[in-house]
Order: sequence, then structure tokens, then C-alpha cells
Amino acid sequence: MLFTSNRTINVEEYTHGSVTTSHVRLASAGIHGDFQFNGWRLAQGVAMTLCGRHLTQPEY
Repeated sequence: MLFTSNRTINVEEYTHGSVTTSHVRLASAGIHGDFQFNGWRLAQGVAMTLCGRHLTQPEY
């Protein structure tokens, strides 16, 4: 089910210089634990982001 089954994403961190400089390979700064979420948490996070971005608009 969309809202009850958990999904995981591998999280890897890169150095700032390797991301902002063009034509340079990404340099890993570390690997973190997997990020787990489900459909409900994803929908809630998107809604909270929209509400936080449009604070002056009451429809959000």
C-alpha cells in the first residue's frame, strides 16, 4: 500500500567544493544511514514545505 509500506533511500554526503565546481567529480564526505519514509510521511512533509513557504497566503 502507498501509505503504509516503508521505502528507503540511501543518503550520501558530498563536499561543497565538488558540488559547486563544474567539471569536477563528486567527492564523498561520508555515508549516512538509510532514510526511511512512507507515503503518509512524504505527503505530510510536502504539505509542511508548502505551508512554510507561503506564510502570507491564508489558503495554504
